[in-house]
Amino acid sequence: MPLEKIIAHRPDALLLTRELAAAEDQGSALLVHPALVKLYPPGRRIYLPERLTVCGGPMLAEAIDRLAAEAERLGR
Repeated sequence: MPLEKIIAHRPDALLLTRELAAAEDQGSALLVHPALVKLYPPGRRIYLPERLTVCGGPMLAEAIDRLAAEAERLGR
């Protein structure tokens, strides 16, 4: 999703598969952009391991549980 759309839509949090300290490629450069860093500090970022995001299967229950816990943490 383009940076401009993320900023315009202002989601409650960003869902990521891992924490990034620096851009590793063009795709991850967006996630360390100063605008997103300011709008989405660590407390507004949800980290869900990539193995839980690949496709539906037995891991889906764990993904839902983790997302529900994060939603509760964010007060949603």
